[in-house]
Amino acid sequence: MSFSTSLNSEWFLFNGVKPMVSASVSGAINNPYIQVKIYPSWYEQIVAEWTVPAKFGNCRFNVYFAQTEDGPFNKLNQVPINGTFLADSTTQEYSKFDHGFYLVEAILLDHGNALLRSEPTTWETYQNAWVGLRSREIQRREQLLLRKFVGVQSYLFRKLSYGKRCPLCYDQRTEQVLDDHCPNCLGTSFEGGFFAPAPMLAQYETTPNSRDKTYFGKLEANQIGAWTTSLPVINSEDVLVRVGDWAMYRIDRIMTTELQANTVRQILTLTQLSKGDVEYQLVKRHLPDFPDQYLPA
Repeated sequence: MSFSTSLNSEWFLFNGVKPMVSASVSGAINNPYIQVKIYPSWYEQIVAEWTVPAKFGNCRFNVYFAQTEDGPFNKLNQVPINGTFLADSTTQEYSKFDHGFYLVEAILLDHGNALLRSEPTTWETYQNAWVGLRSREIQRREQLLLRKFVGVQSYLFRKLSYGKRCPLCYDQRTEQVLDDHCPNCLGTSFEGGFFAPAPMLAQYETTPNSRDKTYFGKLEANQIGAWTTSLPVINSEDVLVRVGDWAMYRIDRIMTTELQANTVRQILTLTQLSKGDVEYQLVKRHLPDFPDQYLPA
């Protein structure tokens, strides 16, 4: 048996721990020591800034962009960059609600032009400590307000956005839902339609007592407002069931109040569902205590 004592430059670069090898845009190796930060200026440009350890030596860099974390990644620079930042104006249409991913590839000139790359990185919201403490205190007080005084027990059904497509109403060829009232997917195109309900507290506005006379008859408003804290995160087209009168609402619109881009309160616009809507299948499946008199005949 023989032992080898030879060491190469890669051993020193990673302190003896070889990094994980994965598929990349140019055969490079993922390296956790390449730190990348993304600073977006909404609708203007996005700046990618990075740092590498001094032991990497003399380096040049390539920057890649993709709309998803898994790629495909496209190179943004024409020639290798001799610096630590890149201003990208090609993604200026992005906002805080849409995320892109940047990847920085280092060319190690002092180590045989070895290629190392960062993990895909997107922008984050940052909150200083002073604002963070007050944000948490606001959340605590509003949760106490809901729990002790104004909150109404509710159930949130979150709409499925992934999973097995419905075999009854989803056309794989055209990628369209053929039946908005499908009892299997409830018009979502995903089998089951919604996740199991999550209990939560919300304050609801009173239902307006008004009827407008139109040429086709009397029109009664069926929209109200509501609010809750930042958790659970609610999306449009989710369904909310209010315990007590057991009214069901579809969430049409969400606005948030924020401290340094971190959500504090969610303000909802709700449309009440009629007993003919297919969403009533949810309470039959998941809420056995739902009173029979509120179910469709």
